Amino acid sequence: MPYKDKEKQLEAMKKWCRTDAGQKSVIKANWKRIGLKSNLDEIWEIYQEEKNCWICGVEFTKNKKRNKQTKVMDHDHKTGEFRMILCNSCNVSERNVL
Repeated sequence: MPYKDKEKQLEAMKKWCRTDAGQKSVIKANWKRIGLKSNLDEIWEIYQEEKNCWICGVEFTKNKKRNKQTKVMDHDHKTGEFRMILCNSCNVSERNVL
């Protein structure tokens, strides 16, 4: 349903983005934007299930603000292929290695 009031439309969009479906849609759109070419639904399931970094084992934080323990999806920037689910700290250091 189109909104005539832009503020109501923006508020409705913010509310939707806080839902599970909204979160999934936003994250998958970001993955597409950065070039991920793998099966996004399959990766989403793996991403949702993971509680710890695949390299250092740190437990991921639930904070919305990015920090060292934020869960990130690592991928090859040349091929777009999924590699692993990492904490932000390992992802930054892995970039220098891979």
